[in-house]
Amino acid sequence: MINQTLSTIEKNTQYVNCTFELSPEEYYKVENSAVYNCAFTNGGNFKLLKNSKFVNCNYSGCFILDLSSNELCRLPKEVCQYTFLTCLVLTNNHLSTLPQEITNLTSLFLLELKSNQLKELPAEIRNLTNLSHLGISNNQLEKLPIEIKNLSSLHSLIVDKNKLVDLPIEIGYLGKLAHLSLCNNKLKKLPIEIMNLKKHLVSLGISDNLISNDEQYLIMALLPETIIDGKIYKYDYPQTSYQTHRYKYDYP
Repeated sequence: MINQTLSTIEKNTQYVNCTFELSPEEYYKVENSAVYNCAFTNGGNFKLLKNSKFVNCNYSGCFILDLSSNELCRLPKEVCQYTFLTCLVLTNNHLSTLPQEITNLTSLFLLELKSNQLKELPAEIRNLTNLSHLGISNNQLEKLPIEIKNLSSLHSLIVDKNKLVDLPIEIGYLGKLAHLSLCNNKLKKLPIEIMNLKKHLVSLGISDNLISNDEQYLIMALLPETIIDGKIYKYDYPQTSYQTHRYKYDYP
């Protein structure tokens, strides 16, 4: 197809100089297609992107690839060549690792990895500096990489139901973080650098860990304006030196 304005994109098709006005209410499956010098004016939602190439295209809007519940044991490296993606949803698969090539997806502002078998995150995640939401609940993580400090745009970090025994001190570099949920892990304490988040941190989830009462009081002192486990604590603390039809996420 050449020089057309289209409301759909199909499998086994070549497009040249076309304009796509895709519906935000629909999900599209694209396989064995080639797209050259085209414009996408309204983003696009995809359930499949496979064996396809996009060359010299202009992108506007939100581009979602939702591969949830596909029984994936690995993320195809091919997915990482679609650098226009802004949201990647991989919920409820069998992923144990992520490919290093994920570093190419620098346009991502949402990465949802809930309910997989991840034991670690690759250091290459440091290049996803536009990421606003990172969801990693219900995996097998024992630690977060220190490279997480590079995710300077991160607004929401959800790591419930893992095996975390501690947090890297680099968590304190996430100056825009508003929602941090660490429920149901093996944490005994949080790093003192957590205090660096107090300006923007709205909610903190720490229930079902191994955190002592004394440690909880310290956390309350460090984060006096933060809602902790759904509660607002108002104490006079003693002075201390520690001071689209788009993919939607419901913050805690």
